[in-house]
Amino acid sequence: MNRRGWLWVIAFVTALAGPVEARDYCDRFFCLRLVESNRAVDIVAVNRTRHALLSTRLFVKLKNASTNHKEPLIFSVEPGKTKKLLNIKAKPTGPWSYRVRHLWNYGRTGVTHDKMARYLLPARPGTSQKIGQGCSTRFSHSGARQYATDIVMKIGTPVHAARKGKVIAAKDDSDKGGRSRRKYEKLANYVIVEHDDGTLAAYLHLKKDGARVEPGETVRAGQHIADSGNTGWSTAPHLHFEVFKLNNDMKWQSQKIKFLADEGYVTCPKNQVLKAKEL
Repeated sequence: MNRRGWLWVIAFVTALAGPVEARDYCDRFFCLRLVESNRAVDIVAVNRTRHALLSTRLFVKLKNASTNHKEPLIFSVEPGKTKKLLNIKAKPTGPWSYRVRHLWNYGRTGVTHDKMARYLLPARPGTSQKIGQGCSTRFSHSGARQYATDIVMKIGTPVHAARKGKVIAAKDDSDKGGRSRRKYEKLANYVIVEHDDGTLAAYLHLKKDGARVEPGETVRAGQHIADSGNTGWSTAPHLHFEVFKLNNDMKWQSQKIKFLADEGYVTCPKNQVLKAKEL
């Protein structure tokens, strides 16, 4: 999921004097626009979402030209907005060229996770839940994903918000899942919630038509927001829950959290049964 929605673009142009020309490199959520004019180019970003702040990082190689920003070239773009990111200017004489590559993802870089934040088990209050794969496992919870938690759930089990926040993205149009990462990873259904501290929570592998909230909605801790499933890269029905922030490589970096269950505060549960706390 950390590569979900990324767009790679490579543009190489030998630029000469000429009229203004704009070229767009777009996917469903994000556009990079190159606006070329007389020996210069503006790089513009368009956030096509209605409710999600997006960040992008540019990688630029120049020949006989310069830019008005220093590395790392990281920018955030508000929902529904168009933003000029960068200007490239050629030197007064001689051939010049530029090469641009970019990545984008949900969220803002540089945020700090509130370590005092309380997370409920993302399940119906009062129900007992078996924790499967926990933190730091060899299969898929390692590296940047090491603090994710898998909760064993039958398809259709209610999923509840672990922490209050704003829904910034939701997908529930897939009915496919399986063991092949290459084949199924991008087919997971999900709800993504942004918290007050800028971190995001991902609720993954939801069933088809299983999202019960829409982008833009504010949800409270303990609210029924989805129904679990087995979509995407998944070996069995379960809910993958993860709190993360965006790093400078435009990848999700999972955060260590504390769950508040009936048993008390629990960090990195694994292969155990916990009871979702009554509110």
